[in-house]
Amino acid sequence: MSNDRHAENPAPEKKELPKEKSAEECAQEYLTRLKYLAAEFDNYKKQMAKEKENWMNAGQTQLIAELIPTLDEFDAALESMKKAPVSNEAVAGVEIVQKNMHRMLREKGLKQVETHGKRFDPHQHEAIAYEAVGEQEPANHILRVIQTGYEINGILIRPAQVVVSKHNAPEKGGKKGEPP
Repeated sequence: MSNDRHAENPAPEKKELPKEKSAEECAQEYLTRLKYLAAEFDNYKKQMAKEKENWMNAGQTQLIAELIPTLDEFDAALESMKKAPVSNEAVAGVEIVQKNMHRMLREKGLKQVETHGKRFDPHQHEAIAYEAVGEQEPANHILRVIQTGYEINGILIRPAQVVVSKHNAPEKGGKKGEPP
Protein backbone atom coordinates (compact mmCIF):
# COMPACT_ATOMS: atom_id res chain seq x y z
CA MET A 1 0.00 0.00 0.00
CA SER A 2 2.64 2.36 0.72
CA ASN A 3 3.88 1.87 -2.83
CA ASP A 4 0.44 2.66 -4.22
CA ARG A 5 0.35 5.84 -2.37
CA HIS A 6 3.49 7.00 -4.05
CA ALA A 7 2.07 6.08 -7.41
CA GLU A 8 -1.12 8.04 -6.85
CA ASN A 9 0.55 11.08 -5.36
CA PRO A 10 3.77 11.67 -7.09
CA ALA A 11 6.36 13.54 -5.10
CA PRO A 12 6.11 17.32 -5.60
CA GLU A 13 8.66 18.71 -7.99
CA LYS A 14 11.39 20.67 -6.41
CA LYS A 15 11.34 24.26 -7.56
CA GLU A 16 14.63 25.94 -7.82
CA LEU A 17 14.86 28.84 -5.49
CA PRO A 18 16.38 31.97 -6.91
CA LYS A 19 20.02 32.23 -6.22
CA GLU A 20 21.00 34.60 -3.56
CA LYS A 21 22.87 37.53 -5.07
CA SER A 22 26.35 38.00 -3.98
CA ALA A 23 27.30 41.22 -2.25
CA GLU A 24 29.26 42.25 -5.32
CA GLU A 25 26.23 41.76 -7.62
CA CYS A 26 24.03 43.80 -5.26
CA ALA A 27 26.59 46.54 -5.11
CA GLN A 28 26.84 46.63 -8.91
CA GLU A 29 23.03 46.81 -9.23
CA TYR A 30 22.85 49.67 -6.73
CA LEU A 31 25.67 51.48 -8.49
CA THR A 32 23.84 51.19 -11.83
CA ARG A 33 20.62 52.53 -10.28
CA LEU A 34 22.55 55.37 -8.67
CA LYS A 35 24.09 56.33 -12.02
CA TYR A 36 20.65 56.43 -13.65
CA LEU A 37 19.27 58.56 -10.83
CA ALA A 38 22.24 60.92 -11.02
CA ALA A 39 21.74 61.31 -14.79
CA GLU A 40 18.01 61.93 -14.34
CA PHE A 41 18.70 64.54 -11.67
CA ASP A 42 21.30 66.23 -13.88
CA ASN A 43 18.75 66.39 -16.73
CA TYR A 44 16.16 67.79 -14.32
CA LYS A 45 18.55 70.54 -13.19
CA LYS A 46 19.29 71.47 -16.83
CA GLN A 47 15.58 71.56 -17.67
CA MET A 48 14.83 73.76 -14.66
CA ALA A 49 17.66 76.15 -15.57
CA LYS A 50 16.33 76.41 -19.12
CA GLU A 51 12.77 77.03 -17.89
CA LYS A 52 14.05 79.70 -15.52
CA GLU A 53 15.91 81.40 -18.38
CA ASN A 54 12.76 81.28 -20.54
CA TRP A 55 10.67 82.85 -17.76
CA MET A 56 13.29 85.55 -17.23
CA ASN A 57 13.41 86.33 -20.97
CA ALA A 58 9.61 86.46 -21.17
CA GLY A 59 9.44 88.84 -18.22
CA GLN A 60 12.20 91.01 -19.65
CA THR A 61 10.49 91.13 -23.05
CA GLN A 62 7.19 92.14 -21.46
CA LEU A 63 8.87 94.89 -19.42
CA ILE A 64 10.70 96.28 -22.46
CA ALA A 65 7.48 96.19 -24.51
CA GLU A 66 5.76 98.21 -21.78
CA LEU A 67 8.62 100.74 -21.78
CA ILE A 68 8.34 101.48 -25.52
CA PRO A 69 5.55 104.11 -25.21
CA THR A 70 7.58 105.86 -22.51
CA LEU A 71 10.60 105.78 -24.82
CA ASP A 72 8.48 107.42 -27.55
CA GLU A 73 7.32 110.14 -25.15
CA PHE A 74 10.90 110.71 -24.01
CA ASP A 75 12.07 111.12 -27.63
CA ALA A 76 9.21 113.53 -28.37
CA ALA A 77 9.98 115.57 -25.25
CA LEU A 78 13.62 115.90 -26.30
CA GLU A 79 12.58 117.09 -29.78
CA SER A 80 10.30 119.69 -28.15
CA MET A 81 13.11 120.84 -25.89
CA LYS A 82 15.35 121.42 -28.91
CA LYS A 83 12.72 123.74 -30.44
CA ALA A 84 11.86 125.57 -27.21
CA PRO A 85 13.94 128.22 -25.45
CA VAL A 86 15.73 125.78 -23.14
CA SER A 87 19.39 125.95 -22.18
CA ASN A 88 21.81 123.88 -24.23
CA GLU A 89 23.07 122.24 -21.03
CA ALA A 90 19.57 120.98 -20.20
CA VAL A 91 19.14 119.58 -23.70
CA ALA A 92 22.60 117.96 -23.56
CA GLY A 93 21.79 116.37 -20.19
CA VAL A 94 18.51 114.93 -21.45
CA GLU A 95 20.27 113.66 -24.61
CA ILE A 96 22.76 111.76 -22.45
CA VAL A 97 19.93 110.10 -20.53
CA GLN A 98 18.14 109.31 -23.82
CA LYS A 99 21.27 107.74 -25.35
CA ASN A 100 21.90 105.67 -22.21
CA MET A 101 18.30 104.46 -22.20
CA HIS A 102 18.47 103.45 -25.88
CA ARG A 103 21.84 101.75 -25.33
CA MET A 104 20.60 99.77 -22.33
CA LEU A 105 17.48 98.58 -24.18
CA ARG A 106 19.57 97.70 -27.25
CA GLU A 107 21.85 95.58 -25.04
CA LYS A 108 18.74 93.74 -23.81
CA GLY A 109 17.81 92.86 -27.40
CA LEU A 110 15.56 95.78 -28.43
CA LYS A 111 16.09 96.80 -32.03
CA GLN A 112 14.32 99.32 -34.23
CA VAL A 113 12.49 97.90 -37.25
CA GLU A 114 14.42 98.97 -40.33
CA THR A 115 12.58 101.46 -42.52
CA HIS A 116 15.06 103.77 -44.24
CA GLY A 117 15.07 103.03 -47.98
CA LYS A 118 13.16 99.79 -47.45
CA ARG A 119 10.33 98.28 -49.41
CA PHE A 120 7.07 98.13 -47.47
CA ASP A 121 6.76 94.79 -45.63
CA PRO A 122 3.38 94.14 -43.98
CA HIS A 123 5.09 91.79 -41.52
CA GLN A 124 7.26 94.64 -40.21
CA HIS A 125 5.42 97.83 -41.14
CA GLU A 126 1.94 99.28 -40.80
CA ALA A 127 0.89 101.59 -43.66
CA ILE A 128 -0.74 104.68 -42.18
CA ALA A 129 -0.99 106.56 -45.49
CA TYR A 130 -0.03 106.33 -49.14
CA GLU A 131 1.50 109.16 -51.18
CA ALA A 132 1.77 109.39 -54.93
CA VAL A 133 5.26 109.50 -56.41
CA GLY A 134 6.48 109.97 -59.96
CA GLU A 135 6.97 107.02 -62.28
CA GLN A 136 10.75 107.33 -61.94
CA GLU A 137 10.54 106.61 -58.18
CA PRO A 138 9.81 103.14 -56.82
CA ALA A 139 6.32 102.35 -55.60
CA ASN A 140 5.57 100.51 -52.38
CA HIS A 141 8.62 101.95 -50.58
CA ILE A 142 8.67 103.73 -47.25
CA LEU A 143 8.72 107.51 -47.55
CA ARG A 144 8.44 108.51 -43.88
CA VAL A 145 8.16 106.94 -40.46
CA ILE A 146 5.27 108.11 -38.28
CA GLN A 147 6.10 105.85 -35.33
CA THR A 148 9.18 103.71 -34.85
CA GLY A 149 8.65 99.96 -34.77
CA TYR A 150 10.55 97.62 -32.45
CA GLU A 151 11.53 93.99 -32.21
CA ILE A 152 13.17 92.07 -29.40
CA ASN A 153 15.52 89.25 -30.34
CA GLY A 154 13.85 88.91 -33.74
CA ILE A 155 10.27 89.00 -32.41
CA LEU A 156 8.17 91.95 -33.59
CA ILE A 157 6.84 93.91 -30.61
CA ARG A 158 5.35 96.84 -32.53
CA PRO A 159 5.28 97.41 -36.29
CA ALA A 160 6.68 100.66 -37.67
CA GLN A 161 3.89 103.01 -38.75
CA VAL A 162 4.90 104.41 -42.12
CA VAL A 163 3.85 106.42 -45.17
CA VAL A 164 4.23 104.33 -48.34
CA SER A 165 4.83 105.45 -51.92
CA LYS A 166 2.48 104.57 -54.76
CA HIS A 167 2.15 105.38 -58.44
CA ASN A 168 -0.95 107.18 -59.59
CA ALA A 169 -2.97 104.83 -61.75
CA PRO A 170 -6.00 105.80 -63.77
CA GLU A 171 -9.03 105.47 -61.54
CA LYS A 172 -11.31 102.55 -62.34
CA GLY A 173 -14.09 103.02 -59.87
CA GLY A 174 -11.71 102.67 -56.93
CA LYS A 175 -11.56 105.16 -54.10
CA LYS A 176 -8.94 107.87 -54.14
CA GLY A 177 -6.08 107.25 -51.70
CA GLU A 178 -6.28 103.44 -51.79
CA PRO A 179 -3.06 101.49 -52.23
CA PRO A 180 -2.00 100.51 -55.77
